[in-house]
Amino acid sequence: VCKGEGLAGFISATQKPILLSERNTSDQFDPKTDYATVLAVPLMVNQVVIGVISLGCRMPRALSDKHVRLMSIIADQLAVSVERRQYERTITQQHRELEEAHGRLKLAQQRLIAQEKLAGVAELAATVNHEINNPLAVIIGNVQCLLVENSSMTQKALSRLQRIEEASLRISETNRKLININQLVTESYLGNGERML
Repeated sequence: VCKGEGLAGFISATQKPILLSERNTSDQFDPKTDYATVLAVPLMVNQVVIGVISLGCRMPRALSDKHVRLMSIIADQLAVSVERRQYERTITQQHRELEEAHGRLKLAQQRLIAQEKLAGVAELAATVNHEINNPLAVIIGNVQCLLVENSSMTQKALSRLQRIEEASLRISETNRKLININQLVTESYLGNGERML
């Protein structure tokens, strides 16, 4: 909304064009800086003044009612252009905000999918851990018993039992690490080299 002082404020209040043809007769007229003829026309959108367009000429009575009508038509077209530009800016800003919101939503969706995948892997890891640990505990327990009761075994048999124990303990340690998965990192590639999430 155009508000202002002087002529612009007057035009804003009256919402009508004004033609001052002989300002040079006023005591306050300065021929070096002032125009003798001034035409001011409001830029109106939905009966609201959004600006004022002014023309000035050094000669008195240089503009007529014909110029007022012509400038009113130009002002109407200019006001429509200004309104359209403001509308385009609003639409562009809203579009940008929608794109940003879509990006945030997409990121949140990707995080949710990753969390669901991780939860699935963690559940599978817990199941696998349980299924491996039960028979592994039996193997390790029996191997350690045989190693303790080694009086009737050959050195070769003891060496094999020690390797079985070491391998079983390694499996147990790997299985323990598997249950502590807290981040899922996977990359699947299609045949053409594109990543698939």
